[in-house]
Amino acid sequence: MPSVDPAVFDAVSDAIDEVNKLKGSGRAWDDASEFDTAKDKTKFRQYEEACDRVKNFYKEQHEKQTMEFNLNIRAQFKKAVRARMGIWEAMELLNTLVDESDPDTSLSQIEHLLQTAEAIRRDGKPEWMQVAGLVHDLGKLLAVFGSEGQWDVVGDTFVVGCKFSDKIIYPETFEGNPDSHDPVYSTQYGVYQPHCGLENVMLSWGHDEYLYHVLKNQSSLPQEGLYMIRYHSFYPWHREGAYQHLTNADDERALEAVRAFNPYDLYSKSDEPVVLETVKPYYQSLIAKALNRTPVVFPTKSVSYSLYTITRPTVHHRRTMASLPSYIANLPVLPQVPGTEPERCVLDSFRIAIAKIVSEALPQLTVEQVYAGVDYGKKGVDFTIAVPRFRLPGKVDEIAGKVLSHFKPNEWVENVVHDKAFLHFTCRTSTLFRLVLTQVHDLTYNTESKKPEYGTNTVGKGKKVVIEYSSPNIAKAFHVGHLRSTIIGAFLANLYKACGWEVVSLNYLGDWGTQFGLIAVGYEKYGNQEELEKDAIKHLLQIYVKVNADAEQDPTVKEEAAKFFRRMEDGDEAALANWRIWRELSVKKYAEEYERLNVRFDEYIGESLVGKEEQDSALERLAEMNLIEDDKGAKRVNLDKWKLERPILRKKDGTSIYLTRDIGGAIQRYNKYKFDKMIYVISSQQDLHMQQFIKVMKLLEYPWANNIEHVNYGLVLGMSTRKGTVVFLDDIIREAATVMHDQMKKNEDKYNAIENPEAVAQEVGISGVKIQDMSAKRINNYTFNWDRMLSFEGDTGPYLQYAPRPSCVYRAEEPRAPPAAPTRCDQH
Repeated sequence: MPSVDPAVFDAVSDAIDEVNKLKGSGRAWDDASEFDTAKDKTKFRQYEEACDRVKNFYKEQHEKQTMEFNLNIRAQFKKAVRARMGIWEAMELLNTLVDESDPDTSLSQIEHLLQTAEAIRRDGKPEWMQVAGLVHDLGKLLAVFGSEGQWDVVGDTFVVGCKFSDKIIYPETFEGNPDSHDPVYSTQYGVYQPHCGLENVMLSWGHDEYLYHVLKNQSSLPQEGLYMIRYHSFYPWHREGAYQHLTNADDERALEAVRAFNPYDLYSKSDEPVVLETVKPYYQSLIAKALNRTPVVFPTKSVSYSLYTITRPTVHHRRTMASLPSYIANLPVLPQVPGTEPERCVLDSFRIAIAKIVSEALPQLTVEQVYAGVDYGKKGVDFTIAVPRFRLPGKVDEIAGKVLSHFKPNEWVENVVHDKAFLHFTCRTSTLFRLVLTQVHDLTYNTESKKPEYGTNTVGKGKKVVIEYSSPNIAKAFHVGHLRSTIIGAFLANLYKACGWEVVSLNYLGDWGTQFGLIAVGYEKYGNQEELEKDAIKHLLQIYVKVNADAEQDPTVKEEAAKFFRRMEDGDEAALANWRIWRELSVKKYAEEYERLNVRFDEYIGESLVGKEEQDSALERLAEMNLIEDDKGAKRVNLDKWKLERPILRKKDGTSIYLTRDIGGAIQRYNKYKFDKMIYVISSQQDLHMQQFIKVMKLLEYPWANNIEHVNYGLVLGMSTRKGTVVFLDDIIREAATVMHDQMKKNEDKYNAIENPEAVAQEVGISGVKIQDMSAKRINNYTFNWDRMLSFEGDTGPYLQYAPRPSCVYRAEEPRAPPAAPTRCDQH
């Protein structure tokens, strides 16, 4: 228990500190320094005469500070948990370190900090600059928090991602850095654009960059103070004049600040040691400056290192330097928009930035409203907004003019153009490329799951989607229309999974209907068990073709078929026995073919599994609504009001029809899966049928009917082999593999180098079929072209398969290399 009132004690102490504190003389921060005028500056930073440990340090630093390392270390920035402590406490912790990169001093870290601050103080510079001098090396706490060595904490900094400057100390030691031999990183501009500014380049990782990010949001140091902290070790720039091709006008202000600060950092190291206990009260008072004083240097008395709060680490001995993680660009703050994930989709950030600009220019709109209208652009335009969509009062030109007059380029958006009813926005290319490359790397190598997650997000988390696609008819050919449904449906399934949805992939087989009555009649005459087991689909098709030919000559064949199907619908086991075998063998054959396409279904269902109860209840409800009409014994639903005709729901013999089974099947699926969305991938030939189906479901007043979507597509024309028309999936795959194999054999040397050319031909051939389908506009018909499928140029399957190979070969010895960067940031 204290012997005095703590409040009184604090008040007296503060008063004493105020009296004893040296007052600033009011000199400007950028006045020339005076304390060092009599010093022989040639005695400082004499690295050529430095001890071996400094030379060895720079050799290691220059070899290991790669673009990959810098992307990786910045990726960890927000994840790593470090400490929260007061500034003085942090200085005491820092005092356990020795900086091997500094040839000028063997002083303790705290002595150097105090020497720097005292020199600034003696020259009467502002208090914020004194604090900048006091804390400028606190980023070396990375050594305490864990690093790979001193090379990723201290030493001169330099730009990575482009050619290493010959103005960097010991430039010859970069020969061992793999970036020196990278076709992009070794060029003058590398991944940057001319005069993009230092804010848009990546500096080698170290204590400067780390402390800058720690303090920029936890202090009110002016921008000049932050420049001093961030760039004080960037000697190739502020002393040697390097990187003029990257700097812009804004960097002149930073250069002025760093040059004003660096004499205090560099030349104060020869001063007599500061008596700690004499100056400590003054600096503690300065650090803990009350909030009612201006400027407020630290809003709180403790600083969170890397923005996390944990117990301070225990240090038992002098340690060498440590390391830190994630690259966070110094970009304008953006608001949060529900349903977006900028941390997983960089383009969300740019869309939000555009929405923010427009909403500020047009206050009647919210950021969320504008965001919904920011569309991806075409023909060289990054993003586009159609101004009329917001239905604002006034002329479009006047509304667009307000946005143009308000717009100021920033690190997100560099340009906006008004074109008729549209506003076209251009992203800041350097920011876009930098963030994309970083995000690709982070979500590939630095995920909590330890698995690649790039291209995924969680917007669908907790939601379920049912997707029906492919859906061939048993006993009929798997034609190209089914192939297109398969490709599109599988793509949608992968896409929804990547967005965090739970996906149920259904293959709704055409396994029910009058045609099975025909097949049953035909099987008795033409069936062969051996052929059936060999290839059920092909054999049943052969039977179907033959029995149809018989039916054209003999009307009683169809009558027998109708009777047989009636028995099937009534549950006659004798009638169902063969049908079950046919279905099972067909599903087995289909599964084998889908596996070759790398397509898998969660369930093979079919019309046969649709419950009669659900169908009957739907008809009863429609009848109660006076929508059912009798047509010579058949039941029709009247959709004339919606210009959707009067489709049949029940045949005159009482059997179901396709539409009836779709209705019952949808009810069954919702009861089973409780989906949030259900998608049918069916050709545009069935547009009317799907419109009728969805309208009936809505008329039945199922609330989930609004979440049914039809994804339609055009037809594939001209898909035939060199010998005839392709009708089976197996034929399509075999033909694709054959033509690709023939193409591969034209280059004998490369062909002989392939371990399994037949398997490779099949994979590349299948990719050619898939990519050609995806490159066509979904809703349009397109003509399949075998020559295009074989091409190794343009957006073709073979080209996309081959494209990664050079980089894979080039980086074979470095599997953790970051994604390939664009050759220039001004190209997109």
